[in-house]
Amino acid sequence: MQKLLFILLGCLGFCAAKGQAPSPAQIVQDINRTASTQPKTLVYLQTSKGVFQRGEDIWFKAYTMDAQSLVPVALDTTLFIQLRSADSSRIVSEEKILIDNGFASGQLSTRNTVAGAEYLLAAFTPHSTLKDTSEFKAFRRLKIADNAPAITRVAASDSIHIDFFPEGGNLVGGVINLVAWKAWKTGGGPVQINAVLLENGQPIMHLSSNRLGTGKFQFVPKQSAKYTVRSAQSHGDYKLPDALQSGVALHLAGQSKTQFSFRLTKTSHSPLSQIYVAAQARGIVCALFQGKMTGDSLWFNLPTTKLTHGIAQITVYDENLRPLAERLVFAHAGQDLVVRATLSQPAFRPRERVKVHVKVTDAEGTPVVAHLGASVYDRFYENPADRLSIISYTRLHSQIRGPVPDPDYYFNPNNPDREQALDLLLLTQGWRRYVWAENATNVPGQVVLSNRMTGRLSGNRDFSPMLLAFAPDGSGMQNPIPVRPDGSFALDIDNMLLGRIYLKPLGDQRQTAKAKIWLDDPFAQIRNLLADKRIVGPFFTPLPPETTYRSALSRSIVLDEFVVTGKGKTYSDRYVQSLDSLARFSWNTDFVGACNWLNCLSCGSGKKPVEGVSYSKFRDGRPSQHGPFKSEDVVKEPYKYPVYTEEELLAKFNLTRAMGYQVKKEFYQPDYQNVPLDAAIDDQRNTLLWNPAVVTDEKGEATLEFYCSDITGTFIGNIEGLDGTGKLAAATFGFTVQDGGKEK
Repeated sequence: MQKLLFILLGCLGFCAAKGQAPSPAQIVQDINRTASTQPKTLVYLQTSKGVFQRGEDIWFKAYTMDAQSLVPVALDTTLFIQLRSADSSRIVSEEKILIDNGFASGQLSTRNTVAGAEYLLAAFTPHSTLKDTSEFKAFRRLKIADNAPAITRVAASDSIHIDFFPEGGNLVGGVINLVAWKAWKTGGGPVQINAVLLENGQPIMHLSSNRLGTGKFQFVPKQSAKYTVRSAQSHGDYKLPDALQSGVALHLAGQSKTQFSFRLTKTSHSPLSQIYVAAQARGIVCALFQGKMTGDSLWFNLPTTKLTHGIAQITVYDENLRPLAERLVFAHAGQDLVVRATLSQPAFRPRERVKVHVKVTDAEGTPVVAHLGASVYDRFYENPADRLSIISYTRLHSQIRGPVPDPDYYFNPNNPDREQALDLLLLTQGWRRYVWAENATNVPGQVVLSNRMTGRLSGNRDFSPMLLAFAPDGSGMQNPIPVRPDGSFALDIDNMLLGRIYLKPLGDQRQTAKAKIWLDDPFAQIRNLLADKRIVGPFFTPLPPETTYRSALSRSIVLDEFVVTGKGKTYSDRYVQSLDSLARFSWNTDFVGACNWLNCLSCGSGKKPVEGVSYSKFRDGRPSQHGPFKSEDVVKEPYKYPVYTEEELLAKFNLTRAMGYQVKKEFYQPDYQNVPLDAAIDDQRNTLLWNPAVVTDEKGEATLEFYCSDITGTFIGNIEGLDGTGKLAAATFGFTVQDGGKEK
């Protein structure tokens, strides 16, 4: 058995100096170049639950991680959030959220005007959403529920497809090949089937896929034979790739906690001799080997200590550095953080206080300081169409091109076959499906979005231009914004923290009258970016059907949106209302003469009219003045002040409204111990806790406290997060609320 020589990365310069064959240093350069095309950050969204009532707030937390190390990163300061329809064709709501050292949290109000349906909650940052990437995955599927019965849709055609993935990338004739296969329906979901492998039309092997639609088989293909797979559950035969007459087959022969063992086999006709093997994870070169094949096979071991946690790509190159075969493996499975949630008791009564002790350690039991998000909600509000966790999203779904079926299955300790199933999944990803694999362009990714709010000032600028940015309550006026000579400007974090912002050119009114503010719209840029990308989510196997959403949905009280109204008009804030009041006096030239006629030219002036009081004027609209007239020419009617739209008011006062960072809102939690609620008021909170900023102490501990509502039944607790080294945490717990054995 031949063995491979391990090359220390520091020795690459020596290899390059010989100048005979292409240097293995080129492999490192190519991988680094490919990494430069990928987003520098990765965003994961955690929500307070998966199903919301119409009118409820959608609470969320975003984790912004370095795309390679997965540590929280402060590269971006602005999170752009959108609530989109399920087909992504319609935008329901948009907000900007401040990212504080890699973490951001906020809420979206659904309002009663949002229809009950499925939606996408999508997250964007400047360095996670690049122009040239082909897929977008940073979103969660949500459901806004109403009390209409669910509609079951049956696809007109639900045909089955089968894809084949020879281990290493190619089917090679005359040597042992492992072939993974995947059965899936037209809609993309996996299907469990039985099938037969045929050689020139004759059955040679029975096959079956697992519940995730995947399977594998091993055989020695003949170079001249035709291989197909037939299943009684599908129509027609499915053809395997043609076997190469000359080539190499890469096989993962074994794996343990300490190493991966590979066998490389070549055909007798292959002239292959010198080879290189590279291992990379998330664009980081972990190891590089070189070796020489003097026989038909070669074995080599890859120590797991050389690999980072997660998916790694093993690629075999020939002496000219052309890739011959590749294999994806998952290193350090089960080595993420361990979260233990201990309840003060297993069951509670309505409005009883709940305490949960949280303990976070690494896999060896060492306490860890972690930044967590925690929620507790009625189990009826769990969304079966989105069962992602920070582990399954970050370690798997975001790292593989295309959809991943049931990503949480591979990290659930209740599934004893999870590691074998994960390896089989990686086998079915095919050649170059790893997002960090070499692509055709290798052009550095282009950043389109900006962390700052930007714009330009046009018009007459024959003065030293400055802008005033202030909130509706007048705060922020002490920090004017300079405008560059080309008219461009940018608002900093302090400006954006004002929330809803008003911008106004500073200077003499005659000078600033023609100046106009134009703001760049990042959400328009996002819409353009997504137009060129595939929005890809995971597939989840349907769970056993639940009963319809509990009747508490119809009993809950949801507060309407707060608006400012006055004299029959509605405004978005009190500042606009003050503009309307000011406009009544500064723009309205109407007066009531001494004769009590409106705008009497003979009187020439008078007092301001009072809304609702009746004044005389000519019916045909001619100017009022003293002189003879007929009684039928006169009309006396209540006076009404002009009605201005918000856009007209802003234009008249030369103001521009801008969206800064969302103003923080506190999640409501009652304190029944200190502020008892009237027993006659029904507490129908289905979300008992949302805390996006749980930080464990040096002992790895934290305590969650909240009160039950009047809803009885089963509640789910969800805890997710990470530590400062990029290790991830995800755990759930549950308890019941009981009241005389009956559920409300």
